[in-house]
Amino acid sequence: MSELYEFQHIVPTFSNPGLRAGTSENVEEEDYDYDQDLAILKSMYQYCFNHGGKIPYPISRELNNYIEALVPNLKVHGQELETKIVVLENNFLAVMTMAGGFDT
Repeated sequence: MSELYEFQHIVPTFSNPGLRAGTSENVEEEDYDYDQDLAILKSMYQYCFNHGGKIPYPISRELNNYIEALVPNLKVHGQELETKIVVLENNFLAVMTMAGGFDT
């Protein structure tokens, strides 16, 4: 005996309405460099796992140098890079918390 199933559109709700999806900056979609964000995020976590399992706070010059050495043609440097690191880390932690990966 076969059963028929019908898919219904659902609208997801989040337990923390303060979290919004989006990029780490407010720029036009076509101008945003997602590859650079991914490269920075990957470099951050390579640094993290090679240096005791934590991202230093406040962001250290050593972490900036590490990322600048690993990411060719990096478009952000100095304070702008530090800000991007903090935003990317916060976004990553928020997604992991929503997914039930770990509590912060």
